[in-house]
Amino acid sequence: MAVSIDSAENLLDPDTGKVTDPDLDEALEMLATEPGHRVTVLLVSHQEPESPADGIWPTAETPRHVGELSLEEFLPYLATLDRHGRTDPAGLPEGSRVGLYKSS
Repeated sequence: MAVSIDSAENLLDPDTGKVTDPDLDEALEMLATEPGHRVTVLLVSHQEPESPADGIWPTAETPRHVGELSLEEFLPYLATLDRHGRTDPAGLPEGSRVGLYKSS
């Protein structure tokens, strides 16, 4: 099972970057440290998350920054962000798609 949380910065204290809900912090820590489960959590955020309990979950996996995606990875990713297709860059001219990628 995959759980995706978009705009996860809304779950963080804007000053510290720490998760504001201790139960969520505990659940993320359990998923990061307990073997054998089949759950993947994807946090999409403009801010690096931190654990208020100094848990390892924020660094258990290497963060993947959108800027690190190749153009071939970025464009399909962008198309998936909106189920109505409004963010699909397929209809844009090549130069505009490249410019969009470089500005991310």
